[in-house]
Amino acid sequence: MSRLLLILFVPFAAVPLAAAPVPKHLFPKDPPLYYPTKVGTKWVYSEDGIERTLVVEAVERGHGGLAVTVATVDGGGRVAHEKVVVSPGGLARLVTEEGQRELLRVPHEKGDTWDYAIGSPELLLAVLTATAAGEENVTVPAGKFVAARVDYELTTPVPQEQKSRWTCWYALGVGLVKMEYDGKVFRALKSFTPGKD
Repeated sequence: MSRLLLILFVPFAAVPLAAAPVPKHLFPKDPPLYYPTKVGTKWVYSEDGIERTLVVEAVERGHGGLAVTVATVDGGGRVAHEKVVVSPGGLARLVTEEGQRELLRVPHEKGDTWDYAIGSPELLLAVLTATAAGEENVTVPAGKFVAARVDYELTTPVPQEQKSRWTCWYALGVGLVKMEYDGKVFRALKSFTPGKD
């Protein structure tokens, strides 16, 4: 390369150019999640003939994402609590003794499978296998959703091997919109109210 070309090229190569601003829609500040993370969010489900209400009570950072505490109230007024860990990588139910049970993996790639044991190494109670089945259009009383479908199979080895199957559909920003157990609708979303900032 001639000296003139070196003189012309080197200064431009050494000076960093100002990057053009990246459009916000390409890299959103908050990635889309398959579960709401605002306190006060409320779901109302029809569950096997009973109306069940879930409400987000708290959100905290931890366990590799946002740990969302959800209170569940059924038609009889009974209250239960659970924690769902929400991250760009999916959803998991937090089970203190056993760690996390992965409900949904993101990216949701059809055919992807994962499993985990329920129980202890000394006493295996069951094995849950989950299979990503792609996105589907789902209609429930709350409306129409594009939802990621996951098929689950639970195998219990004792006293004799038994299998049970259910399917869940998860919508972006909403979470579970429908659940079928052994081919019958068990839970369907009736209404969804997002929490306020």
